[in-house]
Amino acid sequence: MRIAINGGTGLIGQALARHFSKQGHEIYIFTRSPKPSEGSIHYLSFDNDRKPEVVDVAINLAGEPLNRKRWTAKQKEIILDSRLRSTEAMDRYIDSLSRPPSLFINASAVGIYGISDSATFTEQTADYGNDFLAKTVQAWEAAASPIEQLGIRTAYARFGV
Repeated sequence: MRIAINGGTGLIGQALARHFSKQGHEIYIFTRSPKPSEGSIHYLSFDNDRKPEVVDVAINLAGEPLNRKRWTAKQKEIILDSRLRSTEAMDRYIDSLSRPPSLFINASAVGIYGISDSATFTEQTADYGNDFLAKTVQAWEAAASPIEQLGIRTAYARFGV
């Protein structure tokens, strides 16, 4: 398979790339700092002309890490903007493909549910939180929804600690 990963140089992306590469798949990692290929793992930017025209799976993990800096108003803006811009870039890339992937996985977070000392949350929980993280995750998933609307099977990987 050909797998495109946006954010493939982060903690989860690196592990996925190594795992899929060991299984014999071709991996295309979109990064701000492309470097030479390492076997079946290829590093490129969205501006690169060498982008594959067909991928079987597209994965979006890109976004400013949440634990890197204090959440000032400016840092909150960076956190939200990085997720929306990276998702929109993936949306444009997928839309440009000659054949759409069969699966799109977009990173997300359990933070969408907000905070509670007593509630139990599941994928069917529709009552989302209203704090910064919950609103950020809601906007992030909304930014990925155009891909789902193309008829591409879409999964939101709601990561937590």
